[in-house]
Amino acid sequence: MLGVLWVAIATTGCRVGASGSGVDPSTPVAEAYGKASDFAGEWVGESNGVLGALAVKSLSKADTVGPRRYYGKFVGDDGATSFVINMQQPLVTVGELGIAGNLARFTWQDGRGGQGDGWVLINPEDSALTGEIRVGNGGRALDFVRVDDG
Repeated sequence: MLGVLWVAIATTGCRVGASGSGVDPSTPVAEAYGKASDFAGEWVGESNGVLGALAVKSLSKADTVGPRRYYGKFVGDDGATSFVINMQQPLVTVGELGIAGNLARFTWQDGRGGQGDGWVLINPEDSALTGEIRVGNGGRALDFVRVDDG
């Protein structure tokens, strides 16, 4: 329990980059849990104030050792919001090993000219996502829970 609390504190309190470094200071630092994090699955929740479902599929082979990639599609319950995301999950170095961490950065587009980027963190159980989706210069909350068995 203490380890989970430490990860939560570290990921919310630590930010990458410094002013002028070219790295977005609002993106948290990736952490590694006891196993590689997996973002693939069926999720329900909210993106930019719209409730809906997010389906995420892995674009990496099961035995991928390097950074992982994912494709996702969000469909809003409002019937009007829909977009696709391209996610990249960097590795976190633990000792001499590289483990797929709890952070994925993404770009999104809606096919009607809307586009942006963002990030998501996954919890140690791979059952919840929280993050930020950016539209223009502003960022809005993104929160989901897994509805499949992962």
